[in-house]
Amino acid sequence: MNKTLLIACFLVLSGVAQAQTLKDFFANESMNVTYLGLDFSLARVINDPGANGENMVDKVFPSMNDLTVKEVKKFDVAGAFRHKTLDHDFTGVTAHNANISKDALISSNTADATRLKEADIKALVSNLDMGGKKGIGIVFIVEAMDKSDRKFVVWPTIVNMDTHTVLITERINGKTGNGFGERNFWASGLKDAFDDIDGYKYKEWKKAHS
Repeated sequence: MNKTLLIACFLVLSGVAQAQTLKDFFANESMNVTYLGLDFSLARVINDPGANGENMVDKVFPSMNDLTVKEVKKFDVAGAFRHKTLDHDFTGVTAHNANISKDALISSNTADATRLKEADIKALVSNLDMGGKKGIGIVFIVEAMDKSDRKFVVWPTIVNMDTHTVLITERINGKTGNGFGERNFWASGLKDAFDDIDGYKYKEWKKAHS
């Protein structure tokens, strides 16, 4: 068998293995899954005159990640993705979030809310530290927090942690409510995005990939 044919066979087998892994994720609710947290490293805070880059990076973003673990009834990752066993490891997102440019974070351009492409998400995941975890992981990659349009734009992303590849990703716009304080205001938009996944988006993904 020549080298070209060997490479082709490898690529085909790799694609099959990845598809089977995703299929197993939807079929097996007892499969252990790792929640990797909220990655804000590509985010923009848009048209928020009160936003301060240093405060967002040092306080708001870590606090929102903590919130998704401490208030599991409100931010039920396991329930939204229909899995009974869910660990969490924020190693990768913590490192990414700590290196955010506090100046570049603040924006007045509404187009920044839809500037990312799937290729951007794949590039981020390829460099995300999985904390030594294997199997399936779930990470939420935040694109924008738009105060004028009252929306929290996020890409919920299912990943193969072994290969650092994206299995499913899609942009979701969460509507913000009237939460008191910076963190709670944006957390209300995240909660709306969670509700969309729980209410109908997960079913769409499962139907498409089962």
